[in-house]
Parts: sequence; C-alpha cells; structure tokens
Amino acid sequence: MSLYIWEHSTRLPREQKMTSSEIGLFVLMLIACILWAVVSYSIGFKEGQREGYRRGRSVSRHISAKAVTK
Repeated sequence: MSLYIWEHSTRLPREQKMTSSEIGLFVLMLIACILWAVVSYSIGFKEGQREGYRRGRSVSRHISAKAVTK
C-alpha cells in the first residue's frame, strides 16, 4: 500500500499550468534555436557559394586552356 501512495504522489496533476518563468524560459530557448538555425544556414550558404565560385573558375580555366592549345 505504501508503494501505491508514493507512486501516486510523484505524478504531476493534469491541470497544472506553466508558470511565467517557465514560459519565459521556453520563449528564450525558442529564440535561441531560431537564431542558431539562421546563423547555421547563412554560414553554410556562404561556404556553398564560395565552393561553387571556385569550381566555376577552375572549369573556365580548364576550358580556356583547352582552347589555347588547339
């Protein structure tokens, strides 16, 4: 019987609402996640642009070198 009382007392009531500090923490974490995603995307986009630019330059050099040798 004592195990049933302990198990029952550790459960949170279903009607318990979030406090204002918990809501604030949730909003702060949501903002941090959004900022992290935006920064990660922008860094990846810049790296992709840089790699594409280098690849395009090397292809154009290769084509121009072929044209000069003919």
